Amino acid sequence: MRLVLALFLLAGLALSNAKEHGTARGLAGEKSGILEFKAGPDFQDKVIPLHYFIPSGDPGRMTVQIVLHGASRNADEYLEGWKDKARKYGIVVIAPEFSRKQFTIGEYTHGLFVDSLNRMNPPQLTLFSLVDQIFALAKSELQLDREQYNIFGHSAGGQFVHRYLQFYHSPYLSKAVAANPGWYTYPDEAIEYPYGIGGLFEDYATLRQAYYAKDLLILLGTADTSRVDNLRVNPEADLQGLTRLERGRNFFAANSKVAMRANQLFNWKIAYVQDAGHQHELMSAAAADTLYGADN
Repeated sequence: MRLVLALFLLAGLALSNAKEHGTARGLAGEKSGILEFKAGPDFQDKVIPLHYFIPSGDPGRMTVQIVLHGASRNADEYLEGWKDKARKYGIVVIAPEFSRKQFTIGEYTHGLFVDSLNRMNPPQLTLFSLVDQIFALAKSELQLDREQYNIFGHSAGGQFVHRYLQFYHSPYLSKAVAANPGWYTYPDEAIEYPYGIGGLFEDYATLRQAYYAKDLLILLGTADTSRVDNLRVNPEADLQGLTRLERGRNFFAANSKVAMRANQLFNWKIAYVQDAGHQHELMSAAAADTLYGADN
């Protein structure tokens, strides 16, 4: 309870410093622009732009979809890739931009979960904690009325999402999609971080139980099989598989087996986008259809 209250206090500070710029209107009733989110003194008051799109209709009744970019930090392009589906399904899309200038690729993909000595940071010092604050700011500034959000991340953003679910508890998260992550952190105490979680926790069974109960979709492109497209290639990563497709399949299968043996609820799903490579546009469209379509 203290943690949640602390996050709201931090969010309140951010709200008081919120700015909006670049607001534009497209089709009748649509709105898009950028909100500036001030992360607070624990993050050196870094400002994270929040690209957003609201289709026509009542935003107060719309589901909120947070979209996390890949290593290119192209949040604006990710937002564009979601607009057609946002119009179709009536959803508000928020795409934070974790720029290279402010966050290294390791800080972003790992969510600042550990410090430079590989020690766990307190939850409020991780980037994971900022997602709830971003949601709070968007609710206030854009007059949204939902109590939960869905999250989607592709590539580096997919790495962020699967670690966010593993290492952080948000009471506001509903569903999550990790699309085409390059590699994974297994909830395995026999493997050291970042490929496993050895030495970090005292109660691995409880951590896995909470992780497996979350609504996580591993979404993979069947043609995402390149070994040269910014894929981590080293012995540790290659033990997970040789391609993003293979690594995603292996990650899902291994965790499914662990949950089954422990008689734990396993609420994850896996799905494939036929003929899709490492393309955030195709993966975004498929994620939206899976989350919001008639057969979701």
